[in-house]
Amino acid sequence: MVHVEENRCCDQSDEDENKYSRVIPNHRSSLNLFSTKSSIERNLSDKYDKYSDFVAQKITSNLICHVDNYMELETIRKALRKRGFIEANNHPWHSIVPFRTLLEKADQNNEYEKALLSFLVGKYPPDYMFITPTYDYDKYDQVRVLSMLKFNKTDGFNFGQKDGLCHIIDRINWNLDRNVPRINYPRSYDLIDGKELFEFHKDYRLTVATSIVLFMREKGTKCYSPKHGTIKLRVIDFACHGVDTRIKQEEGLISPRTGLDILEIVWGQIFQAYVDLIKNGKKIKIAKEDIPEYVEKIKCLTDEIYHYWPSRKYDGYFNIWLLKPAWTGQGHGIILSDNENDILEKVKRQKTKYVVQKYVECPMLVHDTKFDLRQYFLIMIDDTHLRCFSHWICSVKFASEKYILTDFSERIHITNSCVQQKFRNNKNEIETDLPILWSINQLIEYFGSIGQPTVWDTQIYPVIKSVILSIVEESVSSIDLKPGRFELFGNDWIITSDYKPYLLEVNRCPGLSYFSPVSKIVCGTIMEDLIKVTVDYYQNKEASTGGFELIYEMKLPDKQNDMEKVKL
Repeated sequence: MVHVEENRCCDQSDEDENKYSRVIPNHRSSLNLFSTKSSIERNLSDKYDKYSDFVAQKITSNLICHVDNYMELETIRKALRKRGFIEANNHPWHSIVPFRTLLEKADQNNEYEKALLSFLVGKYPPDYMFITPTYDYDKYDQVRVLSMLKFNKTDGFNFGQKDGLCHIIDRINWNLDRNVPRINYPRSYDLIDGKELFEFHKDYRLTVATSIVLFMREKGTKCYSPKHGTIKLRVIDFACHGVDTRIKQEEGLISPRTGLDILEIVWGQIFQAYVDLIKNGKKIKIAKEDIPEYVEKIKCLTDEIYHYWPSRKYDGYFNIWLLKPAWTGQGHGIILSDNENDILEKVKRQKTKYVVQKYVECPMLVHDTKFDLRQYFLIMIDDTHLRCFSHWICSVKFASEKYILTDFSERIHITNSCVQQKFRNNKNEIETDLPILWSINQLIEYFGSIGQPTVWDTQIYPVIKSVILSIVEESVSSIDLKPGRFELFGNDWIITSDYKPYLLEVNRCPGLSYFSPVSKIVCGTIMEDLIKVTVDYYQNKEASTGGFELIYEMKLPDKQNDMEKVKL
């Protein structure tokens, strides 16, 4: 037997000792190999010894890795092999190719050699493991470096889940001074077990009222008709009163308990006026001489709305909401709706857990087409610090049809690449000349073509990094600070018409597959730089981190000292 010197970072229990091999079995006797002294057998024996010694050296050097087969991660495998790692994955040839055949046909970097090395490693636990966060974290507790963070449910929220992110951002924004810019994030409500159902109900109704005001402000005198108007002015007054009441709450002039308390019969009239005015194009009946005064009233009320709720500038006035499954990604199951009853009925009928999020109706468009950004950040915990890195590279994901708000088709509104690929595969369903993806450099060039050459570097990306930092800092108490843990996250951002980045969601296990020339560059770069951080920089703080920029670090607590936080 080829004995392997033990060199692990933590103690193992007796149970673990039995679970994992600490030696490489001698297959000569167990498989009756090399029983003769022919030159062929001697060569095989020498080859076996060479590979056994090679694997033993890798084990003592902590260079055994496991890379998940769930995703296309060959770039990560190549980067690890370049650094001397060998894989402990169960090779598919194990069960069908005899050991002797593997040994005979093994050659540098061919599949037989990969299978042979994996066979010799056996059940030895990997030192570096890249898996998806869907696995059981505790199952891999003894792995030295693992690509998964553990969020403590009892201590806080997981920002990688939509409901958790809602609560974290609410908490951040709630604690900010009024003069400090809030995190730009669409108003969102956790509907799981009806937690924030009433809050959504109130916001939906307030948004109906503010939509009436904002629509009237934009259209000006075109909303009114002394002769042909059918919408009663007193109903518009009811809507304005509801908005004014909520503003007085913000000012602290009335109790917060005084909500948009309108009788159902009056609410029904307001909602019908909203439909008639905005969707059916009907006019408000008003005396001609009263129009200027009412226009001024609406202007003042609009200014108040934008002062107290700046995000409503991007609401539009169609009152569209996104219903999102709380614990799934890749755009699956997202529903657009402007009907509160439909939304609540969907939540009631389905077993899926949902959050509801106000749709940003006024995004920046490129050639009349909606897009969003996929950007990445990385959290890594070593023996002394938790660190967060942000990567500058992004992909720009386009919809397949030009942007309109009268059609809720996902090909127009859901810019997730997995969703859009369904339509891109059918060229007859594409109504844009834009590709499915742009690189961030292409978007920056586009900014330059419309007179904004520096807006990415000076306005958009600095805000993105600031938001990531705030979320990570707020979430530290929820993360198990076990050294040797890291995780890659993919954020989705939308840019507003005045170049403000709005965070839509944070995704655990972001897709890294190549499906276009841009995705090959973006995902390839992310994977290569991830290894630079989690292998090279982990061991040597002078090593390059590629495009990952250190934006936050926190010294791990010990028994004597509290957490020392350092912002960079």
